[in-house]
Amino acid sequence: MEQTKLEKELAGVLNGECRENDSNTPDFVLAEFMMGCLDAFELASNKREVWYGVELEPGCSVSKDDLLGAAARGWCSKENENKTMDIDLAVAIVDEIIKILPLKINK
Repeated sequence: MEQTKLEKELAGVLNGECRENDSNTPDFVLAEFMMGCLDAFELASNKREVWYGVELEPGCSVSKDDLLGAAARGWCSKENENKTMDIDLAVAIVDEIIKILPLKINK
């Protein structure tokens, strides 16, 4: 099977760092192995998404500050403009949302 561009570049990096010497394995064999590991990981993570019934967007991340801002905007909406915001309650709600979201949370 012909090497992909990534596989060729990976073999070159491995060779440049002399990483093939430790195992006495040619760099192209190591690159092929590493690509197989990546393929297996992608398959497993896709099966995990199917199992949990979620579809994660590539690069999907959100910060706790983003979620707190969303909670604050909800309190400031027209329907809630006369209500007093409880910051401790907003933080507690956001913390609970973080626990259940299938997202990468940047803290």
